[in-house]
Formats: sequence, structure tokens, C-alpha cells
Amino acid sequence: MGERRISVYVRNGSYGYLDNIWNANPGDLLYVDWEGDEEINHVMVVTVTAPEGDPLITQKSTSRSNISLHHLIRLAEKEGMDANDFIWCGLQRQQQ
Repeated sequence: MGERRISVYVRNGSYGYLDNIWNANPGDLLYVDWEGDEEINHVMVVTVTAPEGDPLITQKSTSRSNISLHHLIRLAEKEGMDANDFIWCGLQRQQQ
């Protein structure tokens, strides 16, 4: 049900495409295809921007709350995924 609400919110023009995931700000959404097969596997919300500029993301798991995007990528690689295969899509929250 939550995914449906997010989908409607995004479709109604509240978000635009983000040119670079490393430029993400709080409220932006990051989608990733972990396997490089053009199927989105995961979505995360940018909750904070670290002082050095790294987006901190939150996912549904409590162990994934306000972790850096760099750290998330390292965790995926530890699980055997190849970061070269990742396909990212960012959506930038539009100011109302």
C-alpha cells in the first residue's frame, strides 16, 4: 500500500529526474538495479546529507538507517555483488 502512495506522489509531478545520485538531497529517492538486468530491485530515501556531501540513505531495515551511500555500496559488494553492474536512477524532490 505504501508503494502505491509513493507511486502516485511521484507520478503527480512531485519529483523530477536527478542527474547524479551523488548530488542527492534529503527527500530524494534513489532506485537501484543491483544485477544490471534493467529491473529495479530496491528503493531508498535520502534522509541526510553528510558534512562532506555524501548522501545518507534509509531503507526499511533498522540497520540501514542514515548510512552513507558509499557504505551501502561496500555492503552490497561484500554480499558478492559487483558495483560495476549497478544501474542507478535518482528522483529529485521538487520544491512546492
